[in-house]
Amino acid sequence: MGLLMVSMLTACTVGLGEDEPRDDTNELDPKDMHQDEQQDVDVPSEESESTEEANLEPSTARPVAVVVSNDRAALPLVGLQEADVVYEVLSEASITRFVAVYQSEYPERIGPIRSAREAFIDVALGYDPLFIAHGFSPGAEARLYSEEIDQLNGMDYDGTLFARDSERAAPHNSFVRVDELLATASDHGMNTEMTVDVPFSFTEDDFQGEVAEQIVVSYQDANYAEYRFNENEDVYVRYNNGEPLVDGDTLDAYEVDNLFIVEAPHAVIDDAGRRHIDFLNGGDGLLIRNGKAQEIQWKNENNQIVPVDESLALGNTWVNIVPSLQSVTIYSDLESE
Repeated sequence: MGLLMVSMLTACTVGLGEDEPRDDTNELDPKDMHQDEQQDVDVPSEESESTEEANLEPSTARPVAVVVSNDRAALPLVGLQEADVVYEVLSEASITRFVAVYQSEYPERIGPIRSAREAFIDVALGYDPLFIAHGFSPGAEARLYSEEIDQLNGMDYDGTLFARDSERAAPHNSFVRVDELLATASDHGMNTEMTVDVPFSFTEDDFQGEVAEQIVVSYQDANYAEYRFNENEDVYVRYNNGEPLVDGDTLDAYEVDNLFIVEAPHAVIDDAGRRHIDFLNGGDGLLIRNGKAQEIQWKNENNQIVPVDESLALGNTWVNIVPSLQSVTIYSDLESE
C-alpha cells in the first residue's frame, strides 16, 4: 500500500453560513478534545507479525479524496488504513479534519464524512481526484460547483450515496463506499481513470536522521496528534490525545509508514474561524520514517505538496499540516503514560 505506489513504481465547529446538517450538542468543544476510552483496541505489539502482502497489480483507478471527521463525537472512524495518503488539516479553532486519498485499495466504507474547506480542496487538487465531502463552507461551495474539481457531495445525495448510519447521531453518521462513488461519477460522465503522476518517490534505502520513537503534534486547547513507533513492525501507530486511533469496523489501530509534517502559513479569514493556508511557497518540514526524523524542505509542484530531494518508504503516508514546527515535539524514547 502507498499512494498510487504500485502502479507508478511499476511506472469542529460548523461555521456560520455553512450548508451542512448541524447538531451542536455533538460538535466537539475545542477545549475538550480528548478521546473517549476505546475498548478492545488492537495495537501492534513487538511480538506481532505482519500478514499484509503487497498488491502487485497496478491500479489505474482515479484517486478519490474523502473528507473525514476528526471530532470526538465522530469516533470511531472507519476506513483510513486503506488510504494511500491522509492529510490532517485544521478547520476551525483546534479542530482538525482528514482528507484521505485512496487509489491502490479501498475499504468497505469510509466515514464519518464531513464538510469541505478550501484548504481541503487545495491539498487534494494535485491528484486530480474525485473529491468527496458532506457539506461545505461558503468558499468551498463556490469552488466545488465551479467545476474546478470533479466532486460528489452529501448535500446532493444525503441518505442515498451518502448513507446514514442509524447507530450514530447526525452530523457524524454519513458514510460512503468508493465503488458506489466511482459508479456514480461514471454515470455523470466524470473520468474514472488516473490522469496524473505520483507526487512522491519511494525507496527501500536506509533513512538517515535523529531517533524518533514518539512524535507529538500539538494544535491548541490541549488537542494533539501523536505517533508512536513500533520497531518490530517498522511503523508508527497513530494516537489521538493519548488514545490509539482505532478503526470502528476492524478494531485495528491505524498504522503509518511515513509521517510528513509540513509548516505552512495559516490566516483566519472570517468570524467562524475558517483559515486560509498558503501552500504555494513551500517551506520547512519534517520527514519521519523507520524510527528516524529528518528536517527537510517541501515544495508545491503542480499543486502537489512534496518533500525536496527526499523519498518515502514503501507504504502509506500521513501528512500533518501545521502553522509552525514549534508545535511538534520529537522524543527519542517513548514517554511513559
